[in-house]
Amino acid sequence: MTHEQNDPLPASIARSALIAGFVSVILLALYLFTPWGPAILFGGMLVGLAGIVLGAVALKRGQPRGAATVGVILGAAGLIVGAAILLFALMFVGALG
Repeated sequence: MTHEQNDPLPASIARSALIAGFVSVILLALYLFTPWGPAILFGGMLVGLAGIVLGAVALKRGQPRGAATVGVILGAAGLIVGAAILLFALMFVGALG
């Protein structure tokens, strides 16, 4: 009996969302605890956005819900915390009034 699959990597998008969410949180932690520049902050925000998009696509395609959901949650946390840090920094230097 043969077992054929339509999708050769059934959990690849969900796994990618999970990895992107973790990387986003790690990059924001590196930004907070190391003297590296704002490229780390923007990188964390972009990877967080990628985690949200990949997680949403994985959920829509019916891939494993756990990995996709955690990817969306961590990606959103990374994006929101990164945007809050950026907004606070702009307010602190007076760029936003």
